[in-house]
Amino acid sequence: MSGARADKLLMLVSTDWFRLVRSEWSDLPNERSEAMMLGARKATRAMLGRNKLYEYVGLDPLRVDATREAFLDLLEEYADATAFAAACIAAIRADRSFQSDQAGAFELSYLNAGLLQDVRDGIGDELGADLKQKVLQAIRAAAMKRDFEKGWMASGTAWDRKIRASTPDQPTLMADLMATIVVPEMEMARFRRKLLPHLSTGEVERLQSWYEAEAKELGMPFRGLWTG
Repeated sequence: MSGARADKLLMLVSTDWFRLVRSEWSDLPNERSEAMMLGARKATRAMLGRNKLYEYVGLDPLRVDATREAFLDLLEEYADATAFAAACIAAIRADRSFQSDQAGAFELSYLNAGLLQDVRDGIGDELGADLKQKVLQAIRAAAMKRDFEKGWMASGTAWDRKIRASTPDQPTLMADLMATIVVPEMEMARFRRKLLPHLSTGEVERLQSWYEAEAKELGMPFRGLWTG
């Protein structure tokens, strides 16, 4: 993903379409949801300036850092009330651990989604049948829909058309962000929240060791998802 992740997530949060999708999660009162959208829209206008295309905004480090910090400040206002804000903060902070967006498949959000799929396809026998069943049940409970492209492309508000037009070479970018960055982060948070209360200390330790080994095999950083 070229460009600054925070920039693009900011644009996503500013859209009418995203607010509509978020309303289905029912985790933020309508007036606060609108306030978050309007705050993101104000920051997006400041970022784009007179540029109609995002590619002309440029990636000057000072500008990128200023946009990122302003967006994080906005998200922090809602982190205690909506799972999305917390997931978005995690995604932005994880991005800062890489030198460039060329990390590609090595981004932590892809690792999260990939490891969930590994568990779904067949977790290691060393975990035992009982723990495997608990994990699979948590995965099913945490799963969220990922088919966002049709809805985003159909959104016809003036602002959403403006955002779509700002990345003409990537018209589905906002939907792609939802599917590959936002939803995997939220699924992992939901997965942990639904699973950990049902595990013994020994089971947590076994699962954490297994997760760490999987991450190491893929050459990925380990975030301590089972204890944080």
